[in-house]
Amino acid sequence: MSDQVLAFEVEGPAVASVLVDVGLPHLDRPFDYSIPTELAEQVVPGCRVQVRFAGKRVEGLISNFPSRGTHDGRLAPIDKVVSAEPVLTPRIEHLARSVAERYAGTVSDILRFAIPPRQARVEAHPRLPHDVAATLRQFEPFVWPQHAHGAGYLAALRSGSAPRAVFDLIPGIELAELLAEAIAATRDSGRGVVVCVPDASIISELDRRFTEILGPDQHVVLSSAQKPAERYRSFLKLSRGEVRVVVGTRAAAWAPVADLGLVVIVDDGNDLHLE
Repeated sequence: MSDQVLAFEVEGPAVASVLVDVGLPHLDRPFDYSIPTELAEQVVPGCRVQVRFAGKRVEGLISNFPSRGTHDGRLAPIDKVVSAEPVLTPRIEHLARSVAERYAGTVSDILRFAIPPRQARVEAHPRLPHDVAATLRQFEPFVWPQHAHGAGYLAALRSGSAPRAVFDLIPGIELAELLAEAIAATRDSGRGVVVCVPDASIISELDRRFTEILGPDQHVVLSSAQKPAERYRSFLKLSRGEVRVVVGTRAAAWAPVADLGLVVIVDDGNDLHLE
């Protein structure tokens, strides 16, 4: 069992901190539960579990942050592990807590939006057997060098830096080509990319062009408009580290991209980003 879960030893099972999905503001905090010995190998940070809360069986997520062990009484045990897939990453949990605090929301409501509902058949699908990063197509950038300081921007991304830029497309330049060059430079540094667009109408074109330019299996689409299984499949490819590039609407902002190196907001002044 991960040392992130083991918070302290008592005369019995170890203890995990669980984010219970109840949606009530006054209960919007982690609760401690004991980990039965028979579940010790399955309980990992970020996995889905079932616990008893207020006399009912409810689902929750194992927090990535250890319990402080302040409860003196007898703890209720975790009933079962719904899925050992670690869908809640430390970054998503930290971001959810920050957003909830800033906008007076609840962490459970935010996580319900950030993490797609479980699809057991999708989880059973085998992981990609090869290193997809090794199949990233190599090409010489020609779009960014046409922009002032564009070549330097790509060089900074390729070196592992995180430069900021605001750009307007030069007439005749395709958005997908511009983004693909920035994505390739970031991936050359071993990092991931999130591309957020305001409207789902342009996702299909970016999806098609990214596949043509970068190669197959180099990115996924993540949008609330997707079917549940399709959305969860994209989410798992990202959380498992099989793919490190995502393009989508606001839902993509919560994507569990490993080693995030670049975030692109297309048409950042569009009100659809805020709805």
